[in-house]
Amino acid sequence: MSLKRLVALCAVFALAAIGVYGLTHAEQPDDTMTPAPDPFSDGDFCGTQEIWEQRYPGAMETTGRACPINGQCDVAATRDASVPAPGAGPLIFRLKFNVFREDDGSNRAAGPNVIELQMDHLRADFAPYGIDFVHEIEYIDDTDYRYLEFSEEFGMKTTYADTPDSQCNVYVVEAPVNWGTFPWDPNATLAMGGVVMHEGSFGFEQSTLTHELGHNFGLWHTHHGVDEVTPCGVCYELPDGSNGDVAGDFCSDTRPTPTNNSCSPPLATDDCTGDPWLDPPTDNYMDYSGDFCWTEFTTQQWGRIYCWVAQELIGWVQLEFSADLDTAEGSLTTNLSYDTPLTASAWKWYFGDGDSSMVENPTHTFGPGLYDVRLEATTTGGTMTRTKNSFIAVWADTFTATETSVQANSPGVVEIYGTNAVPLEEVVLPITMTNVLDKFFLDSISFAGTRLGYFESREIVFNNKFSGQLAVRARADAGGGSPPLEPGSGLMARVYFRSKINSVPGDTSYVSVGQLGSYTIESTTLSTSFAPVFNGATIRVANPPCACPWQADFDENGLLDAVDLNNEINALFFSGSNPQDPACPTTRADVNNDNTPDAVDLNLLIDHIFFNGDAPCDPCDPVSGSCGS
Repeated sequence: MSLKRLVALCAVFALAAIGVYGLTHAEQPDDTMTPAPDPFSDGDFCGTQEIWEQRYPGAMETTGRACPINGQCDVAATRDASVPAPGAGPLIFRLKFNVFREDDGSNRAAGPNVIELQMDHLRADFAPYGIDFVHEIEYIDDTDYRYLEFSEEFGMKTTYADTPDSQCNVYVVEAPVNWGTFPWDPNATLAMGGVVMHEGSFGFEQSTLTHELGHNFGLWHTHHGVDEVTPCGVCYELPDGSNGDVAGDFCSDTRPTPTNNSCSPPLATDDCTGDPWLDPPTDNYMDYSGDFCWTEFTTQQWGRIYCWVAQELIGWVQLEFSADLDTAEGSLTTNLSYDTPLTASAWKWYFGDGDSSMVENPTHTFGPGLYDVRLEATTTGGTMTRTKNSFIAVWADTFTATETSVQANSPGVVEIYGTNAVPLEEVVLPITMTNVLDKFFLDSISFAGTRLGYFESREIVFNNKFSGQLAVRARADAGGGSPPLEPGSGLMARVYFRSKINSVPGDTSYVSVGQLGSYTIESTTLSTSFAPVFNGATIRVANPPCACPWQADFDENGLLDAVDLNNEINALFFSGSNPQDPACPTTRADVNNDNTPDAVDLNLLIDHIFFNGDAPCDPCDPVSGSCGS
């Protein structure tokens, strides 16, 4: 015997000794259990009933004139009152798939694709009844339980059951048969609850899991009142269904039937009355007809499911709530609603901003920020609790570009400052710059040294710099786990540009954001995306600090061209006019500012006009003021 088996066996005796199973419906269970029927023999793919009887030997015994019930959900009036109203929101259950593999991780009972296909089929089966599921998967490397015997159920479940009070554990293994746990079983939400699925009954286009979860949700087999009770006794369901509300599966809209593994009605007649079986429910998921026949639950089965869930399985239900609006700019007043289709008697909302409410569907106003909203709803079966993180996002985010001056033919930078009220995971910045044909050039956008500088991903997503258009997207987490940008203010980005050689004092360009391809300005928080306000800025080409705007510009038109060259020649060689601007220390013909107009000045002007040479040096500029010396 392995150490694990020894520990499990000791645990069985220890639990039995202290009375862990406080049964209310039957005798103390036999956790070792005798073997159930041979796997899948004669179509017997489900061991739920047999295992229930073995675990609680007295559970099916009847006394008196009425079939015993396991709770108020077996009462027809309670069952019918539990059928949800039309249009009710979905009842969502949490499932945990425990998929077994060999000790070395090989030979898994089901892969992720198979599980997803099974989930798609399961959800489709239950969708008409307002029931949905969320799930998670864990692969467990344990060869012993990968091939499960009935006697090993206790060891497997007590070792690997994961929070059975808050989710239904589904064990996928190679097992003799499939089996679930009735909700009236005291173990239903303890370690010994859940569902065991044979790997061959699990996957694409298979509804065996639907059948087993039907048991977990409170449904008997449709043949329960014929083949799983004392023949012709008080729990025996008559062929005409006249006692269907108080015997058999306690659903009068599922006609009684003997065990039937076919889509066709059984040919036999009732041994107790001699009457034929009328319209047996071969299309019902709780029949034994199988995947090709199964299509429905009945209305009364639906009521039993909701009733037993409300009474015993409330911890498996994922509480649902919603808000009319969950994102806005500046301020948000919204109506919050309890959306779970189970009757609650009390509610407690926590809005995440310090306020709370005990109203079922409150109205609340949120200021700028990102809020986790929590709801506690109390039902007859217990309290459901759920927190939706980052559920409400109210943004008041602003990006502001700085006004900037630049000299002609010089580089410059526009700094963009931002204030964000919510944590940011991603920012898209599509910058546009005007007047780029011959005056300005958009060079780049940088986040280095800014609040976004730690973002792991920075990529150019649109590039038409020659038209003054450049879009960059920055992401906080690109696989390295960097956190979102916390709310705050500061430098967010820099836009680098250059004024062209033909720019002159007074030229301007406007920096803003716009639609570039499919990209607009966008900030993405943990729960939503939105467009922050962007305040643009003007770039101006400024006069030099010591303005000599007309140096070598004889005709004062702001350009140095052939007319000025002709005037330079006239001033040097033909006694032409050589005026001096009052703001400049030299005459206009003195291009190099050495106080001697001569051929050197002529060459400099020719080089500038025709060969892109340097412009005339400004003698008043503190950097180049000594250019003539």
